[in-house]
Amino acid sequence: MQERAAFLDKFLGNNCINLVGRTSLGEVINIVRRTNLTLSDDGGLLHASWINHVPTIGFLGSSPSYWSMPLGDKSFGFNSADLPCRDCLRSVCIWGDNRCLDRVTPEIVCKKAKKLLEL
Repeated sequence: MQERAAFLDKFLGNNCINLVGRTSLGEVINIVRRTNLTLSDDGGLLHASWINHVPTIGFLGSSPSYWSMPLGDKSFGFNSADLPCRDCLRSVCIWGDNRCLDRVTPEIVCKKAKKLLEL
């Protein structure tokens, strides 16, 4: 995650604050209310962001998209719903990789982020 976060940090420059591994959940909830965009796995940050109407991109992977997907016009979730193994909830992929998320490149994320931000 650090490598991908560093790519996005570099790509977005001053428009990005990379908090990966640097804050507590309590701090993040207060910070997220002031952000323009949130990128998160299926966790507290994801849900704190979209319920505060912050443009949000979620990385759900094996999490069931039917209950984890952030809702609304300013939210999007990368998920496994289109794969045969969809919404499997497995911690270890049956295919020996992480195809539900490995197919999501930083470039795809940046394109989706620009769309959500209407750049």
